[in-house]
Amino acid sequence: MGPWHRDKGEWRSACVRCGETLDLATGALSAAGVAAVKAQGGIVGEMDGTVVYALGAALEPCLVDV
Repeated sequence: MGPWHRDKGEWRSACVRCGETLDLATGALSAAGVAAVKAQGGIVGEMDGTVVYALGAALEPCLVDV
């Protein structure tokens, strides 16, 4: 997964291998919510004061053989 960036008001990332775009979810998460996302293999961060996250299922490995 590449760097997070804002595109048309939405936080996104792209696979560094195949270029597929991943839209990141935003919103308030409690400490329990952060723990739940991480327990599912997801990622959580803060960008410009907004909580940004992706669940583990969205982060499946790229199958492109480079």
